[in-house]
Order: sequence, then structure tokens, then C-alpha cells
Amino acid sequence: MLSLQTVTNKFHETYFKNINGDACQAVDSVTYFESHFYPDLSEPNTLYLIAGTDSGRLPDYIKQYAPKSQIIWIEHPDVSDQLSEVPSPCWPNFDAKALEHTLVESPNIQDIILVPCVAIAEKTAEAAYLSFYSHVQTEFSRWFNAWKRQRNQSFFFHRFLTNMADCVHPVHVLFNHLKGQNAVVLGGGPSLDAVLPWLKAHQKNVIIFAAGRISRRLLSENIQPDFITTIDPNEVIYDNSKEMVHFSNSAILLHTNYSYPPLITDWQGAKAYTEKFVPWEEPNDETNLMVEGPTVTNSMIQLAHALGCPNVYLLGVDFCYSADGKTHESQSIDSQFGQIAHDSSLTLETYSGQRALTNPIFAEAHHQLGLYMNKLPEPCKVFNTSYSAAKIDGIACLSVEQIQLNVKPKQPYIERIKMRLLENDHALKTHFQSVRQALTPVRKSLVEIQKNAQAALKSASQIEKQPGLLDKTLPKIDKLRLKIYREDLTLAILDYVTAGTKAQKEIFLEPADFQNDSAKMLEVLACQMTTFIDLTRRLIGQFDEALKQVQVRQKELKGGSLKALADHWIQHTEEGRFLNWLSTHQLTIDDLNTQEQVLGQQLLDRFERRTQSEDASKLRQKLTKLQETAPDNVTLAANLFDAQDTEGLNKLIERLQKQTRDMAQGSGEAISDNQETLCLAQGYLSELNGEIEAACTYYTQLTHNRHLELGLLQIVSIAYQQEDGTTVLNALEVLSHLKDAYLPVYNQALETQGKMEQV
Repeated sequence: MLSLQTVTNKFHETYFKNINGDACQAVDSVTYFESHFYPDLSEPNTLYLIAGTDSGRLPDYIKQYAPKSQIIWIEHPDVSDQLSEVPSPCWPNFDAKALEHTLVESPNIQDIILVPCVAIAEKTAEAAYLSFYSHVQTEFSRWFNAWKRQRNQSFFFHRFLTNMADCVHPVHVLFNHLKGQNAVVLGGGPSLDAVLPWLKAHQKNVIIFAAGRISRRLLSENIQPDFITTIDPNEVIYDNSKEMVHFSNSAILLHTNYSYPPLITDWQGAKAYTEKFVPWEEPNDETNLMVEGPTVTNSMIQLAHALGCPNVYLLGVDFCYSADGKTHESQSIDSQFGQIAHDSSLTLETYSGQRALTNPIFAEAHHQLGLYMNKLPEPCKVFNTSYSAAKIDGIACLSVEQIQLNVKPKQPYIERIKMRLLENDHALKTHFQSVRQALTPVRKSLVEIQKNAQAALKSASQIEKQPGLLDKTLPKIDKLRLKIYREDLTLAILDYVTAGTKAQKEIFLEPADFQNDSAKMLEVLACQMTTFIDLTRRLIGQFDEALKQVQVRQKELKGGSLKALADHWIQHTEEGRFLNWLSTHQLTIDDLNTQEQVLGQQLLDRFERRTQSEDASKLRQKLTKLQETAPDNVTLAANLFDAQDTEGLNKLIERLQKQTRDMAQGSGEAISDNQETLCLAQGYLSELNGEIEAACTYYTQLTHNRHLELGLLQIVSIAYQQEDGTTVLNALEVLSHLKDAYLPVYNQALETQGKMEQV
């Protein structure tokens, strides 16, 4: 329970000191929020969940600042009970059921954003209140990830269709092939750096499952993984994982049926897939492994157990940031951008008993692994090897020296698995036939639905032109609708790919519900049939692409025209298929005629550039964008001061000092700005340490407008506490010249000072 202390500033505005601290004493609420509330609430079709009301003051400001935004408030019940006016709607915690009801009522909402109030964002509130927000953020992130995944079913479905020709062997054919062999699972967390020397020395005595994203690091350390795993369907994963192709001839690839396609087509060795052969139910669909959890680490642990490994040891699996702010192993692209590109206030308890920062995806992966451990059968066990990793019940922590090494050599196990995954002529021909048998009838059904929907829409448009045809034409339209709804399997697929979207609601509307309003009935019919036409057109195109992919793979198997194959490979970013083609037909490039040798070399050159080039990296672009939108050093310094984080300020000061030294040969303007930020941070640190005179000395050295404003605000606060009216006036006068927003405060201070002098 929160113990709330009410304070009133000189503008007669009431705040809770436990929530907003002293931040609202020197300025009125409008000025305060204009200077401290940064989120843009103007995105269309977006619902904003705002956690916290800043002592009830923020809702009034939002009404003026973003009057048309769709907002739901979340406030701690102890706070809302004390408010004279509670905004509506206002939840006491994150409420998934209420949110889902809201989405049903407002189908146009395309995105949901959780926004912290100023007291939470700047950490002026007491720990219990910040803990309340952390819980809200965790629950929201968990729900949001599932919601986005559901709404993104069409994307996953398209990836599945693209990969279908290359998903030859399901993982279930490998179950228990590693029975009795212990395994290590390599994640990309910051603790990986410390354990790699041990792994390098003992790699022959343990089965190694590695995430594709750390392949670059494994190559540089000369460590040979036995299994490479990739699950991410998004294009940005390619830049962090493309080096895994160098393990094609030695390791085994384990992937989902929706993984990013070029990572699968680049692979030239043994591979197996998780999930179903087709997402819809098929009578002969054997039970395959369905991985759970948002990260590749979750998948690798489940794969290791499914293949028969009783003991799984986690290396570089942290689910949180290190104490010094590292987010990933030191050679990854992500690590180069640091925590600033992964901003979050979520924390998890580590095995050492400390709290460590994390992000929503890591937190959800941590939660999902905890759920997995609850149902893990004996004798399977999981151990972590880093005391700085997030603690999970059921997973003990030990040192790498305590890992139980395998006595039997592992190579016979690996070779046996590779033999099971051979893609010989018979296996491929059988697979291609199965793909055709699965896709062709569904495509035919999609065409039927499209044809009937087009006919129904045409009839509906005739009624609009000639209303007298209503009674005669409606039965015809209804008959066409009934034909559509007889396509049970295809409707199930349409339901699957539209899950959670407006289209899902539209395809299952009942025009008969509006039989007393013919105009509304026609409107519903037209909307419904248009949705069917759009959906089927898109899906027919995707099914055609998948069938075309099968056709190309069949031509590869037969040794078809290299020119025709090359055109397809280039168009679909599959230049590496040339190496598979050579291997399938036991050829080298020297065995080809001159024209084919030139073409083959062009394919190899393109493949090499793509798998090695750092130019135009999608992941780098994404992280750079995140970095650009993340808090800069000035904002970071202010946030650390508000949170009274002296350790964080010390680290920031060290970084700024290093940056200043590194900039010595660079732009004078950049150096000056960096020095100003350093001076501001040193002032903040001095003030937190009680060195008020030193702090004021730093603040008075600031000259750049933004730094000067923040420094003057601190001088006002200090002088106000010291009842130094003259200094307050002088600082406010300068602030009023910087920004008009400070004029009312300055004038009121002048008036107050005048009254005091009269007394």
C-alpha cells in the first residue's frame, strides 16, 4: 500500500510528493508537462495506455494536448482513491479482457502503445509505485507480443508457403537421436564472452546448439557448433546470422517452417524444421515439435531435450543486461549500439541476487522458459552458467567447470543424424508430391470462393442500380454465400490468416441480421464479398508462388537450364542454390561450358557479396533508428538525476570524458556540446552527493540553450530550498528569455518578491 503525502505548490496545484517529488514546486503543471512529457499521441488508429496520472494532473493536460487521441488510463488504486476526479476509462492494473473488448468495439485500432507518465518515466516516484508500473509493463508486453503474433498470422503464413518446398524433414524424425548426450545451448547474451575460452577447450566433449546470430563470433573463436538454430521470420535477422552459412557442411540447421527464407535456401547441408507440415489440420500430419517462447534460446532448449539430451547447460543465456549495461555478446551488431537502443525500465532478479535491466522480449522469453520448466519431465534438467543471468525457478546456476562432459565421442551421433536428413532423389520427389497434394486443393477452393464472391458482389451492385430487383436477387446472393461457406477447410485458413483483424470480423458477418434494412444488408454484403475477393486474390498469388517454388526445385533436381534457374535464384535471393545444384549433380564449376561458367561465377560473386557485405545492413539501419529515437545523453543525465542514480551518472560521466578525448581531432562544435553535457552531469552528481556549492559552479558554467535551461532549473530549485529569493529571480529571468513558457512563473515570482519587500 502506498503512503501518499499531499503537497501544494505556489500555483495552488496539489501533487503527491511520493509520486512527483519536488519536480512540480517551481513551475505550474502546464509548463512542467511541456518540458517533461515527450510522447507523441497523434498516431492514427492507435490506442494509448497511459500508466499513471502524475497525481491526477496529466489527464487535464492531455485533454488540451491530444484531445482526439484514444486513451485508457492505468492508475494504482491507492492513487486513484485519493483523486478528486478520476479519468475515464481508468483501470487499476493492465486488464487483458477489457482491452480485447475495446478492440472488438473499435476494429480500426491497428496499434497499442504503453506510455508511462512523467513520474514513472523520470523515476521521481517511490519504489513501490515504480514496481507497480514494472508489473503493468510486464503484463502488457506479454499480452502485446501474443496479440501482434496473432495479428501477424498472414505474415507467418506467407513465410511458411515460401519455405514449404525446402521443409523436407520434420524435427520429429530426430527425436531421441542424442539420448544420453549432454548439451550446451549458446545464446548471444553478454555473459557469453567469459565462457568461450572454456568452450573452445572442451568443444569435442559436449553437444553444441548455437543461435545463428552468434555464428560470426564462433567463427572468430574457431568453435564448431553441431546445430545452428534460427526461428526469426523477419528480414533484419539476416545481417546478424548470414555467417552461419560457413557451417553448412559441418553443422545441422534446425529452423521453424516460417524462418527467414534466405537463411534456409543459403544452407547447403543437413536441416530439419519444427512446427506443422501445413498450418491447417491434415489427417496424416505427424506430430512435430511446436516450439514455444519468443527467442531462439527457448527453441534450442526444447530441441535439445526433444533430441534426447538429459542435461542442458546455458552459456550466454542471460535474459537481461549486464551490470555495466551490455546487452549482447561483445562482437554482435546489437552490442555496438548498447542499451540506448534497447531502452526499458523492466528488471529481473539475477542469480547473484541483484536486479538487472532487461527488455520486454527478454522478459517474455524468461517467463516462457519458467513455464517450460514447470512441465519438464524427468530426467531432463537445465542449468545456467552465469550468476549475472536472470534467475529462473528450476534452473540451478553452476560454473562451467561443473558441466558434466560426455564420455562417448559425439561425432557418430552427428553423422547418424546427417544420414537421417539426407535429401536424396526419392526423399525430394516424395516431398514435392506431398506439397502439391496439400496446396492444390486449397488453391482450387480459394478460386471457387473468389468466383462466388465476385458473382455475389456483381448481383449486389445490380440491386443498388435497380432496387426493384431486391426480392428476386437476394436469394441468388444467399445461394452464392452458402457455396462460399461450404468450403470448410479454406474458410478455416482464411480465419487463421485474418486472426485478430478487421477482415476476420467482416468475413463472418451475417447479412440476415439486417433483413429489415435492405440498404444496410447490401452494404454488409458488399463489404463481406469485397473482403473475400481481396483475401483470395492475395492468397492465390502466394499459393502460386509456393507451387512455382516446388516446380523450380524439381527442375534443380532434374538438372534443368542453368540460365532459367539462375534468373529465379537471383529474383528470390537464392544465389547459394547454385552450390546445391552443383552438389546434387556431382559437378564443379569447371565441368560447365564457358557460358555457364561465367553465369555460375556471377552467382557465386553475388552470393559472396550478400553473405559478407556490411553495407546497407537492415539490422544496422533498424538499430540506428532505435538509437536516434532513444534518449540522448542530456536526457539520460536528467533521467539518472531524477532517479537519484549516482552509479549511472558516474558511468555516464566516464563515457562522456572518453568521448571528449576521442573527439579531440574532430568537430569543435561536437566537442563543445559533449563538454556541456559532461558539465551538466557533473553538476547533477555533485547535487546528489550533497555538494551544493560545487553543483552550482557546474550549472553556472553552462551556455548552450538546452543545457543552460536544465542547469537554471536546478539553480531555481536549490535557491528555492535555501529561500534565496534574489537567485530565484535572476535564474527565472534568464529562463524567461530562453522560453516564453517561463514568463508567467517569473512574473509571479516578481510579484511575490515585491509583496515581501513591502512587508
